[in-house]
Formats: sequence, C-alpha cells, structure tokens
Amino acid sequence: MSTAADDLAAALGGSREEGEAIEAAVQTETADLDTAVLPVRAYLDRTVVPLLLQGLAQLAKERPPHPVEYLAHYLLQNNPDGRPDDAPAEEEGSAMPAPAPAAE
Repeated sequence: MSTAADDLAAALGGSREEGEAIEAAVQTETADLDTAVLPVRAYLDRTVVPLLLQGLAQLAKERPPHPVEYLAHYLLQNNPDGRPDDAPAEEEGSAMPAPAPAAE
C-alpha cells in the first residue's frame, strides 16, 4: 500500500525520506493556514488550551501565593512556539517581579 510520502517521492524522483520531509512541510503550512480560518473555539482548543490546562494543573499542584502571575510565567516559559516577539525578555538571574496587591 502506497503512502502520501511514497507518492511524493515517486512523483519527484526522490527517496522516501525526501517524500516524508515534503509531506511534513506541507502539513505544517496547512496547519498554519487552517488556524486562520478556524472558529474561535476550535482555534483556542488547538493553540492555547493544551498548554493552559497543563499550567492550570501545575498551578493547582503548587498553589502559589500569586496564582495569576504564576500562570502567566508558566505559559511564557513553556510556550511551544518560543518567546513571542512582544514578550519581555527575562534577564539572567532576575526573579519574577513581585505583583502589586489586588484591588478589592
């Protein structure tokens, strides 16, 4: 039975590994395009919710004194896409700043 990678390799006269590499690149491009047209819920489920659930689980386990700041820090540190361009870069050796008290 022929796979998409085999079909690509045969069509381009390359190896199976080259076909797999092309297939992976196409899937990555398609995934990026797909998120632009997804409904809001599906977009969030695909891009944010998995990491958010991990962060919430860690938050529940640790129970830090400042949970919102803890969660924000967790999300930035564990972002699978790396640090976003607009996120502040952390200086080496610097601790997370103490949060301001919440207004009541």
